[in-house]
Order: sequence, then C-alpha cells, then structure tokens
Amino acid sequence: MIGRNPEMKYLQSFYDRSEGQALVVYGEQGVGKRSLLQEFSRNKKVYSFQGRTLSEKELAYQWYLELGNTFPATDHDVTYSEILQSLLRDTAEKIVLIIYDFEYLLKAGDDFMESISHLFEQTISVQIILVSSSVGFVEHTMVSYLGEYASLIQGILKLKPLGFREFSEYFKENEFSEQIKMYAVLGGFSDRWNFFQPGLSFHENMCRNYLSKKMRLATAGLDYADRVLRETSVYHTILSGLASGKNKLHDLFLQTEFPRAKISVYLKNLIDLELVEKVVSFPIGEENLRKGIYRISNPFVLFYFTYIYPNLTAFNEYTAEAFFEKFVNPFLDYYMIQCYSRVCLAYMQELNKKKELPLHLKETGFWLGKSGLIDFVGRDENGKFITGGCHYGAGGFTESDFTWFQFCLDQAGITPDYIYLFSMTGFDQAVMKRVAKDPSLVLMDTARGFER
Repeated sequence: MIGRNPEMKYLQSFYDRSEGQALVVYGEQGVGKRSLLQEFSRNKKVYSFQGRTLSEKELAYQWYLELGNTFPATDHDVTYSEILQSLLRDTAEKIVLIIYDFEYLLKAGDDFMESISHLFEQTISVQIILVSSSVGFVEHTMVSYLGEYASLIQGILKLKPLGFREFSEYFKENEFSEQIKMYAVLGGFSDRWNFFQPGLSFHENMCRNYLSKKMRLATAGLDYADRVLRETSVYHTILSGLASGKNKLHDLFLQTEFPRAKISVYLKNLIDLELVEKVVSFPIGEENLRKGIYRISNPFVLFYFTYIYPNLTAFNEYTAEAFFEKFVNPFLDYYMIQCYSRVCLAYMQELNKKKELPLHLKETGFWLGKSGLIDFVGRDENGKFITGGCHYGAGGFTESDFTWFQFCLDQAGITPDYIYLFSMTGFDQAVMKRVAKDPSLVLMDTARGFER
C-alpha cells in the first residue's frame, strides 16, 4: 500500500473502539477502495458481500447462498438479521463486515439498515464498512435513502486518486519521462496501476496492456461512464467536445447545438460523478481573465475520447501497435503538457507546504487568460508573487517561450518576485544566461525528475 497511511489509520481508529459502528468508504471506480480494505482486513475476521441489482428478498437469499450452510433456511425464507446473527454467533473476536456497492441494498428497501440498527442495540462489537463507487449517490442521495437510520453512520471516508509522488514510487524502475507519460494515462487510480508492468517502457505498456483488446483497459472509462449515466448519446457528445478542446459552455453550444440550459445540466451531472471538473483562474482582477472552463478529470475517460472515440473504426481493426503509432504517438505532446503542468503545480504546492520556497504562499493556482496561461501562480500575505511556466515538448524552453511567458504575466498584471521555469527537455542558451543576471529566476530541468 502506497500513500494510504492516513486512510488506514482512520479505519483502524474505528476498529479499536469497543462498540459497533458503521462507516461509509467511497470514491471513483479504480481509486483503490478494495485494495485498501483488503490490506486493512489482514489478521482480522472479515466477511464481505457484493451488492447487486436484485429485490430485497433475493439479495438476502444470495448472501445466504454465498455463506454456504452456516445456518438452515427454507428456500428464500431468510432475512438480513438472521444472516448477521449467524456471522456473529459464538465468537468473541470483533468482526468486520464489508458491503460493496451498498447502494443496491439501500435502494431495495429498509430491511438491511433496520437489521444493523437491531445489531447495534445489542451492543455487539462489529465494524460495518459500506463501500460505494457511486460518488453522486453518496454525496447527494444517500441520506434520503437512509432516512431515520442516517445516524447509524459514524464515519465517512472518501478515497481520492493518489498523486504523482505515489505513482512515481510505484513505477520507480521507470525513467521520470516515462512516469509522466504513464501518469497522464493512468492517473492516481491505483487499482489500474497493476495493469502496467514497472520497468516496461510507456510504448510497450500501452501496446501490450492498455490498447490490447483483451485487457479492455482503453475502454474502462467509457464502460464506467455508461454504467452510471443515462442518455449516453448526449453525454458522449459533450465529452467528445471537451476532449477536442471545446471547454467553454459557448464552445459546446456551437459544436453540439444542444440548448445551453441542457448542456449546463449535463455538465453538472458529469461534475457530480467526478468525470468532469470546472476549473477557475487564480483571482487577479477581471481584465483579460478567462472565466472558468470545463475539462475531463478522469484520465480513462479523457484518453478514450481523445484518441479512441474519434478513431473507433481503426481501433477495432488495427493492431494495438499500429493504432498507437498512427493515432496516439504523433499527438502525445499536447496531451502530456496538461498532465506535466498539473504535476509541476502540485510539486510547487508541496514545496510551499514544506516551507521550501522563498515565500510562504497563502494561495496558489494557475492563471487562465483570454490569450494565455500561467501554469503556476502563488501569492503570500504581503501580495508578493511566485509564478511558474512549463514546457514539455521537444526543443527545450526557448527565449521565445520566455517572451510568451512574460506576455502572459503582463496580461495578468503580475510582477513576480520569483519565477520557476520547468522543462522536460532543457533550456536554450539565452534562457540559461538569464539565470546569471537574475537570481529570482529558477530553472527546473526535470528530465530526470524534480531534483535541481
């Protein structure tokens, strides 16, 4: 387990209590919920059940069948209470009960929560962990389904995707440049990391494991989206537009010809499901400021709608190698710069948290202008600024790139006290000479990582 120590401690703190308790653990599919709970379950007495779309009576009966002959029952005549009592009978050891996709049990009726309520009234020491991949359900409708039993939930843990630092640790056998590429495709969804083999190149992993028809990893994002969405044709059209760079409401309106109100509703639903995010610029005045934009936040959905959806016929007909070489590899730089920029921003925020920057920043983010972008902006309590710019592609960070960066600073109205420039392919001589004249300029050549 990499990067999940706080979550493990949180779960253990409830387990160490003498009384029974119910917790909710949720997060997007693939974020690592099952792996976390399997690790937490080591050396504990654990029972688990996978929820599914069945009637209340049938759900209880299926659970009974999975348990085997733990206790006698006649045909379908079995209740949740009988199941729970059978699990807890004749044991002094604390039991952990994990219910995956628990929303199906709630939607089927009240019997499950009623049986938990009766269980807790008997002061039985049991830890019940209710697990869900439906972020929207937990955050928006779970309480209404729980009703009078909502008070039984004593803790809620949301698992978020892990950061690049944890990803880099997992793939430490790979070069930094390879790690960035793989992170752009896999993101922080740790359950999917084991589809890639550490030590293999990005190219090899993509062809063997990601684009392979047998692995079905390339369509994982679409499969999940289609499972939780209705009117998929509308959502696919909007997601396709976002992947092609139509990231404003007006842009989507022009491309799709859907009413603006309809697009807004569908975007809100995608945001609730954490497939899309609305990002806003660092607050510096209003002039030349671009209002918030929408972008696909789930890396599997983004990759699918960037490369596979517009080339679906070829994807089904070409070999993985041929598809990668024709439709993916030639267009990677633009796709990767977005990930590289986010990783650099996160690195600057980490340095600030450790107080390793020349200023201690109170707010950080990026500036999005009408005709430019500043990858990192930070401001301290005295109004002093640190800014940063990123370059990913071939050719290195050039004097021309620096001139454009300065133009963006002018547009934003920022006179920075320090400037950090990041590049995956080095810096040209003109930029290097600037460092000797300007001690406030810091060059970060990240070809081998973030070590200066």
